Amino acid sequence: QEIVEDLLAGSGLGIDDLTVQYHAQPLTMRVRIDVPLYYVQNAVGRNVLGVLPGSDPDGVQQVFVLGGHYDHMGADPDGTAWVGANDNASGIVVLLEIARLWQEYGYVPKRTVLFAAWDGEEIGLFGSQYYVDHPRYPLEDTVGMLQLDMVGAGTEHLAIDAGGLVADQSLASANLLDLIVRPQSLGRSDHAPFVGAGVPATAYIWWDGDGPGVVYHVPEDDIANIEPDKLRAAGVLA
Repeated sequence: QEIVEDLLAGSGLGIDDLTVQYHAQPLTMRVRIDVPLYYVQNAVGRNVLGVLPGSDPDGVQQVFVLGGHYDHMGADPDGTAWVGANDNASGIVVLLEIARLWQEYGYVPKRTVLFAAWDGEEIGLFGSQYYVDHPRYPLEDTVGMLQLDMVGAGTEHLAIDAGGLVADQSLASANLLDLIVRPQSLGRSDHAPFVGAGVPATAYIWWDGDGPGVVYHVPEDDIANIEPDKLRAAGVLA
């Protein structure tokens, strides 16, 4: 904290003014920093996949992917855990709850559904990109993909990454549910590799820019911030 205050000297900003920003903040302070780094050249990531075969003989070869990433930021050297309750345990919780409810009620969709818990999202969408490069089901048979990312807390507007059939269907369904949503360009989440491969894909996130209630990529992203109503709304829409 003391170092940050020194860095911000003369800028008119305090620690409380800082949040996740996508634009550089010029500072007047000049510093020299000597930090020892431990560099890992190779690491193993693990995607966790589960499949529910479809019931329609004409649709069983068609696959819809429901995804969320389970990795977060790890821990600080002092042991402080960045638990990632909203980013993105919330997405995994909703994914698992959908699977659980379908099993409990004996629901089998017409199309095959692949439940995918991705690894390596935070450092570059590595898990989802690996799947797109090495798909378990042909991408030409993959009719759509929905990513659940940060669906447990945030602002009052559920953002849906705009563009494509899955986004359009989501917006139409939201109208039926009287759910306030905003089509936005969200860009970076695990749906992006699918979009790049030509698969209709979108993402849900309780998000409205860098507004109040958006807490992520900080150790304070813990379960105290999670709002069950938001989890449920995202799950019902999905």
